[in-house]
Amino acid sequence: MLLFALFFPAWEHHLEDSRNSLCLSNLKCIGNAMYMYRNDRNQYPSDLRDLRTETEGDLSVLLQCPAADHHRQSDYFYFAPGKNAPDETMVVCDFKDNHKGEMRNVLYVDGRASRMLEPEFQQALAQPENAAFAEALKKAQGP
Repeated sequence: MLLFALFFPAWEHHLEDSRNSLCLSNLKCIGNAMYMYRNDRNQYPSDLRDLRTETEGDLSVLLQCPAADHHRQSDYFYFAPGKNAPDETMVVCDFKDNHKGEMRNVLYVDGRASRMLEPEFQQALAQPENAAFAEALKKAQGP
């Protein structure tokens, strides 16, 4: 029993890191599907579920954050960018409660995905290129 008490916190931390990494991987796959969609149709999808035609297999798996305690139809917020949006423009992110409000995974227009702590995310959200994304996210998840 003592051994379990010693190793359980380390196991929990490892499990959480694995969930965070899988979530980031989901965003990279979503980014690849968005890129193919945009190249085929010369526009961004109106909804992440529109990417279904660009992927093989069940897209719903990619739309579920493995760190979320409860699942939505999509655990990621998406906002289609304008046609000439800068590379630093956010297009997809976790909802705040996916990772207990501590961090977010974000996908940018250029296909780059990154993980950031919540304060860093809020700073990036405050940048001018993310103003429309920030406003839409606030409406979707509340303050």
